[in-house]
Amino acid sequence: MLPSPDEAVPPCSRRRFAGDWEWPAPRRYPELGVLAVHRPSLAVPASLAVSWCDSARKRRVPGVGIVAAAAAMVVLSGCSRGAVAKKSAKPSPTVSAAAVEGNESPTASPEEDFNAIVLGSSFYFDGQGTASAADAMKRYCELLGEDELESRAQWLAEKELVKEDGEAVLEDGIARFCPAHAKTLKAAVDGSYERWFTDGTYEVGSGPDKMPPGSYRTTGALRDCYWERTSRSGEILDNQFATSAQEVRVTVRARDGQFTTRRCGSWKPVK
Repeated sequence: MLPSPDEAVPPCSRRRFAGDWEWPAPRRYPELGVLAVHRPSLAVPASLAVSWCDSARKRRVPGVGIVAAAAAMVVLSGCSRGAVAKKSAKPSPTVSAAAVEGNESPTASPEEDFNAIVLGSSFYFDGQGTASAADAMKRYCELLGEDELESRAQWLAEKELVKEDGEAVLEDGIARFCPAHAKTLKAAVDGSYERWFTDGTYEVGSGPDKMPPGSYRTTGALRDCYWERTSRSGEILDNQFATSAQEVRVTVRARDGQFTTRRCGSWKPVK
């Protein structure tokens, strides 16, 4: 409990405190006209308290004592606060200079990196819709692994690599999400793949979208399969209509102009 204002309290107690820091009780200093109350949250060093009291006894100058008392309280409070701060101080987390300057950012995921690459290109994925570019690329990877896609390198070469920025985007996407198909992409880029021909009319010759002369065959459960070879002027040189067959063969000659096929599946070169 704090002493009442009328209670006579010795101006300076020389009571020795255990240890360097103690919790001194409130003291009334009549000659100074002040009541110094030290809050429980503040620790007062015994050596400083005694030294101040000695100085106060020797120098009782009117008007100066009050200033000295106030100054001493500030000093003691500052010391105690510093001590408490030292006890409770915890090391602050280390922050890199790059983070402070704003140059350090979290590492992006492979999907985020790929989305950014496609966004900065002119490439588009067929049937992408609202899906991300990374999701569309993963779907392409699945297609490259399906048996239904017979000539994988040809599909990449004729459907995807012909698109603007197609080679750069597919090279990055395959390396990220399906590196097992890297050889397929290389064959598509180099043109070193076996070409198959499905429904359509093809000009006979060498080069993109042309059917090289040679022997071809198609297999499977064929129904109403029709093919024809025509001259450059469009005259029918040979043709066949198979209502039901398991295998059909044809030889395309260098002098032919076009080759047309309907419902015959895929024509593959005969090795």
